[in-house]
Amino acid sequence: MKVFPIIPWKKDVKASVWRDEEGNAGIDGLKAMLEPTTFMDILRNFVFMTQIKGEDTKIIPRYMQYYAARRIYHRVIERMTGKSDKSRGLIWHWQGSGKTYTMIFSACKIYTDPRMEKPSIFFIVDRRELQDQMERFLGGMDLGGLTVEKIRTIDEFRRILRHDDGRGKRGLFILLIQKFRPEDSEGEAMSEEDLKEMQKEAEELPISRRKNIVLFIDEGHRTQYGVLASEMRRIFRSAFMFAFTGTPIDRNNRSTYMEFSYPPEETYLHRYFIEESIKDGYTVPIAYRFIKEDMTFDSELFESLTDDLFESDEEKEEVGKRFRTINEMLSDPEMIEKKTEKIIESFMKRENKGLKGMVVAANRRACVLYKDAIDRYMKEHYPQEWSEDFAEVVMTYNNKEKEEIIEEFKKRMEKRYGTQNYETINRKITENFKERENPKLLIVTDKLLTGFDAPVLQIMYLDKVMNGHTLLQAIARTNRPAEGKDYGLVMDYVGVYKKFEKTLREYYVMEERAPKITVNMEELVDALKESIGEIEVLLKGDFLPERINRGDRHAIDRCITRIMEIRDKGSNEERFLELYRKMNRIFDLLGPSEVKAERDIREKVRAIRRIYAIYKKRFGREIDPGKIEEDIREIRKALYESIGVEDLEPKAGVIMDTEYLEKLRNDMEADESIILDMASVLSRYVLKIRDYPWADVVYGDIIESIENSVDRWRKREIDPEEAYRSFIQHMEEINEREGERRGLNTDDLGFAMFMAMKRTLMHGTDEEYVKFINNLRKQLRDNDLLFPKWYEKAEAKRRVAETIRKELLRFLVAEKHMDYREIKDEIEDIKDRFMNILERSEYEERI
Repeated sequence: MKVFPIIPWKKDVKASVWRDEEGNAGIDGLKAMLEPTTFMDILRNFVFMTQIKGEDTKIIPRYMQYYAARRIYHRVIERMTGKSDKSRGLIWHWQGSGKTYTMIFSACKIYTDPRMEKPSIFFIVDRRELQDQMERFLGGMDLGGLTVEKIRTIDEFRRILRHDDGRGKRGLFILLIQKFRPEDSEGEAMSEEDLKEMQKEAEELPISRRKNIVLFIDEGHRTQYGVLASEMRRIFRSAFMFAFTGTPIDRNNRSTYMEFSYPPEETYLHRYFIEESIKDGYTVPIAYRFIKEDMTFDSELFESLTDDLFESDEEKEEVGKRFRTINEMLSDPEMIEKKTEKIIESFMKRENKGLKGMVVAANRRACVLYKDAIDRYMKEHYPQEWSEDFAEVVMTYNNKEKEEIIEEFKKRMEKRYGTQNYETINRKITENFKERENPKLLIVTDKLLTGFDAPVLQIMYLDKVMNGHTLLQAIARTNRPAEGKDYGLVMDYVGVYKKFEKTLREYYVMEERAPKITVNMEELVDALKESIGEIEVLLKGDFLPERINRGDRHAIDRCITRIMEIRDKGSNEERFLELYRKMNRIFDLLGPSEVKAERDIREKVRAIRRIYAIYKKRFGREIDPGKIEEDIREIRKALYESIGVEDLEPKAGVIMDTEYLEKLRNDMEADESIILDMASVLSRYVLKIRDYPWADVVYGDIIESIENSVDRWRKREIDPEEAYRSFIQHMEEINEREGERRGLNTDDLGFAMFMAMKRTLMHGTDEEYVKFINNLRKQLRDNDLLFPKWYEKAEAKRRVAETIRKELLRFLVAEKHMDYREIKDEIEDIKDRFMNILERSEYEERI
């Protein structure tokens, strides 16, 4: 039976299988659908007409949409009729399963039930493009007389809350969650006082006590754990909340399950995951290929090194934060040129020329480099097929870019598309990608990795390290069915497969189920056998699994003695631990693989684990925190060596204490060795402080001065005595700067702002500057002006700039009685410096 003819690119819509709630098809599925109550329910509440690409189309639910909508409906009615007090539910449906239709089916069935007494139903989205997309989506549907209203401004939202003497307006509404913030993302500003007034007013209005309010929350794994979600819950205290996601989160203080389910008794209200979607043909399988080239970043090596060196999750997380140079490596022009050749040759050889591709770059700089490299390569090797829009970049732009390469590219885009509205440019590119011949390749870094639905996208060239649900969502962009598309393909340049498999496994573990999707299993089996074999060689003839598994102490002791023996090439102990961790990771990744049933493998793994457990009990030790820096340098060195470039790791700096300086002063002979040592110390110090977020603001003058002196010395443009005096002076400057920093009793961000202010103004004391900065930061915090990626929103940047300017005027004009006409340029200069500093801060931790 053709149950949902809604695929306009197919001439003949294939029959879709209906399954019962246990997943059975055939007679069982047919019986479930034709059961009188179900069949009449589908006809009455789940059949709609709409227009897709200008054609009238009938919409009938897929079976998972129907069952999910029915469970949502029953939960609402049971609470409304006093049979249950449950008001939440998590709908866990894989990407491409039609979650929007499920929301609409649920909303219409709920709204038309007389027991609901004309409810208020809100579709909550977290991105403006999703709001517009849902408005277009619903605008083409005939909902049996129901209309859907898009809430465009905060004033409209307040009118809806106040409607009918505060009982609230009834109907269906699309609402951006950002409306629960003092700043309206569409340009309207609300003061903190107005927001508090609205919250208080809403809490006192009858609408806050109404039960017949239903919130359908799209992408429930995002934006549902912070201030916005908290404010939403305060206003809609008694409402139903149903979250839809393909990738729930369960970590630390962010748990989709805790927010929307009732664990452990209920982790989700309804679930439909990858294997069901592929089996039903709603998505296509995803093939994976790891492209190992000489200049390819080896994230598997990175994972292996960090796993071996750092056992706790906290240490690994800290190490991950420290590796800023990973993105620098991935955006190296030479590497991108080399990978571009591979990408284009792969893409041009694709079987179906109508299908398209996406390059996921490490950062925005890498996006621009990829665009230029692809254009150059295409013009040289495929001139007949190249055009300026063959490959296009879709990314976020700032009003004033810090990197020249991005600023220049932005101007090129403005000229090409005739507008400075960057969202318009991005929207035009994505529409062309879906509907026109060009672009054939999209280049992205963050945008379009979630929620982007383009069936023509088949190949993803992945050159960015990602984890968890972000990685799953990105890869899922390739799984939409299209004519001639049998599979999606991920060409991996960073080795994320194990992260992908680990994430998948974590989602299955949530249900205590083993995954049915396995990729590269033969390679994993070979790697497992190889690691076991290496352990056997290490332990030589003392590895006797049968005796060890019986608990033979003599056999176990012989193995541990062998491990502890020091050989010429290093410690067998360290090698054993490395091999054990590798073996253990692979064994866990293999899941229910048949290799685990092989007696020989099983017994050897069991014996090795027993040896490890006893070894740890006898000789286990904590990792020395003091070694972390050293270990990080070793990891970085190995990563650079793996791609054949020099180790660029900044070495640890030497403290320029007074004793050290005094020792140098008392050294009467400014000989070559002393000067060389001083030059080395200063150079290492510069490398270290360059990693500081605001190095240019706090240390810019020192860095420039040191580099100039060291360079002149190395070129022998100055004699030893002059170099000696210059180096001593630099060390004194460093001590003075660090002493000033400690004396102010402020943090890194505060000191950066202090230095920016001190270098611009001559109208205050250090204490006054610090007091001013502390007050300004409090203003920014209290008014929630800084949030993730605030600097990418024009209105947000405007409000931050106005706050800075207002506080500067208060300080300089109102308090210090300066003439505004004389200091207006200084005010603008400081404002610009502060904006630059704040854009580089971690808003959650530092502001």
